[in-house]
Amino acid sequence: LTAYHESGHAIVALNTKGAHPIHKATILPRGSALGMVTQLPSQDETSISKKQLLARLDVCMGGRVAEELIFGEENVTTGARNDLHTATELAQYMVSNCGMSNAIGPVHVKERPSVDMQSRIDAEGGQTPKRSL
Repeated sequence: LTAYHESGHAIVALNTKGAHPIHKATILPRGSALGMVTQLPSQDETSISKKQLLARLDVCMGGRVAEELIFGEENVTTGARNDLHTATELAQYMVSNCGMSNAIGPVHVKERPSVDMQSRIDAEGGQTPKRSL
């Protein structure tokens, strides 16, 4: 299972424009991780493009997609929980801090947005990881 999951991350990283090169891939457990694929930028970054952030989302979701393709939708495991958390946080950051949402527009949302704005951020931020599936 872990090999399929991590392979999903690696395959997406290798085939997604804007994704960082793979530095290391392993299925040896370490801490709470059963395996991992790490990526490193090929050069120092001062700014990150929307394309690069979307590539990160795609790579993040690659493990879950691999599980679904190999084992079926009903057999996807909780192994992707950290990936889902990371993808959701990244999507919300893109929407609320970087203005990278066509639905909301190029805005930076303050710390305590209105209820309406928070609902829009939640809706848009929740849709972004789904696009990677």
